[in-house]
Amino acid sequence: MLSKEKVRDFVIKYYSFFLFSGFYIGLELILFTGNKSLSRFYTLPVRLVFPFLAIILIKTNKKFFVNKNTVLIFVLFLYYVLKVLFSENLPQASLSRSWFEYILYFIIYCFTTFIFFSNVNLKKYLPTIIRTILLSGFLLSICTIYLYKDALFSGVGRISMLKYQSGMEDSDIISPLSLAYGAALNLSLLLPYYKLYAKKTVFTKVYLLLNAVFSLIIFALGSTRGAFLALVLSVLFYIVSSRGSKFKYVIITVLFVPVFFYILNLTGSNLLDRTTNAVEGGDSSGRNILWEAAIKEFINYPIFGGRIEVSGIYPHNIFLEVAMAMGIVGLFLFIFIIVNSLVRFYNLKFDYKIFVYIFFLNALCQHLFTGAFWGSILLFFSLGLMNFNTNDKSL
Repeated sequence: MLSKEKVRDFVIKYYSFFLFSGFYIGLELILFTGNKSLSRFYTLPVRLVFPFLAIILIKTNKKFFVNKNTVLIFVLFLYYVLKVLFSENLPQASLSRSWFEYILYFIIYCFTTFIFFSNVNLKKYLPTIIRTILLSGFLLSICTIYLYKDALFSGVGRISMLKYQSGMEDSDIISPLSLAYGAALNLSLLLPYYKLYAKKTVFTKVYLLLNAVFSLIIFALGSTRGAFLALVLSVLFYIVSSRGSKFKYVIITVLFVPVFFYILNLTGSNLLDRTTNAVEGGDSSGRNILWEAAIKEFINYPIFGGRIEVSGIYPHNIFLEVAMAMGIVGLFLFIFIIVNSLVRFYNLKFDYKIFVYIFFLNALCQHLFTGAFWGSILLFFSLGLMNFNTNDKSL
């Protein structure tokens, strides 16, 4: 019979692996075969098991940890449920999903994720979490390079453009966002992980180097501006926050830049063109239309918010979405939870807080430009880590 320690170790590794990049490995394989209908038999079981893992983790601990932020997130969840039901029952409602899906996804992606990682002993399991996330990103990059090797150096620009070159359907191509943000997270973690946790063996050095190169390749294929911002901010944050001389980190970054540009050029990535065009001419992805609609809904219903969707989809900015759907009340509660978590974590005496801040930066950049409130798993993952129980040594 497995000990509680081994069970706890397994569920933490499973949750960390399928948190983001690992989840997209199976989905990518299914989509590449053109059998999109089979994806539900993969995506639902993989993520539906998360609440059960949270229960198992809590049962292996001595007690269930609840703090003020946990209560506030539960209040936010109840408020969101009310707004989902309100939106569903409006005469002009045009939700893109069934009403219960929004509630189910929020429970799985947000609330359960927060509960799970707030009950993990961060001081003990942070290296395990980081190693597992790096492994999932590495395997995603290998899988992507193998499946799309024919298009890799064809100058496709962005992986989603394969539909014009190969006749593939949109639904058969892995989302460029998942590749770019998964790669950005990996690249953000590699240097601090090597510095603070990794064993300095030849195998480890080769693995981390390959991880960096392969992650750069799928980052280029994803060609996503939000992920580029996440990577830049994470690297700058690490350099500024690192102890001792920062000169060597600046040198490493400077040496890394030509490699980065070389891979972008080699793969034909249009990331720089898309970024330049956005800076010079504004956003051309249609987000501005979604943002304007969300702002208009917020202005019409400023206190308690209006509908959870007004354009047939979420507005691709989590703060606008919360303001639109839950008004000033919901936005204040959401921002208070984030700020209170950051302050709480900042005041903790914990040596390697930098990793959690990198998780948060990646999540924040992602959800400023894409993703829905009910699916913000990386954000609630980082908030959960910030709220871990520092008093119970059994966690």
